[in-house]
Amino acid sequence: DEILSTEDRAVFYERLIDWHLGYAIGEGMQAPEFPVIALNGETSGIYNVWAGHPDSIVVLEFFATWCSSCAVQLPRMVSLRDKFRNRNVFFHFVSYKESVSKIEEYLNLHPEIDWVVSTTSNGLGAKKYGLKQLPGVYILDTKRTIREIHQGLVSEEVLEREINQVLERHP
Repeated sequence: DEILSTEDRAVFYERLIDWHLGYAIGEGMQAPEFPVIALNGETSGIYNVWAGHPDSIVVLEFFATWCSSCAVQLPRMVSLRDKFRNRNVFFHFVSYKESVSKIEEYLNLHPEIDWVVSTTSNGLGAKKYGLKQLPGVYILDTKRTIREIHQGLVSEEVLEREINQVLERHP
């Protein structure tokens, strides 16, 4: 079929280019590796961060300290972390192109964030995950296959249901 709408054509070309650059991601695909910077300044691969939790599913959120939607999403993530604290669920936030000092300032204002937070200097992780809107929340199973993708705000109820579904299928 021919794409007649200029807007639809633009979206198609953007996705096509992203796909060819390796920046398109979908459910059922392996989570891409990328470098992250820990709060102690050390650079590592994201899979190394997750290595200490091989039996856990991962809830990965790309965020930024300046992102107003991320601020709205934060209480939902804190509540989910509390609900799944004693389950095999590993929460990991990755900041988009922010310095370690900026993240530390943010964490001082948000002591409720008690999970791993990393950053990237170049935004490569968000690019590899096809992120177009913050926050970006990805739920990965224990084999690091992407099971759920959300760009922008997502309700706590939806995320809780999806986390439970992934836990049931991939204990």
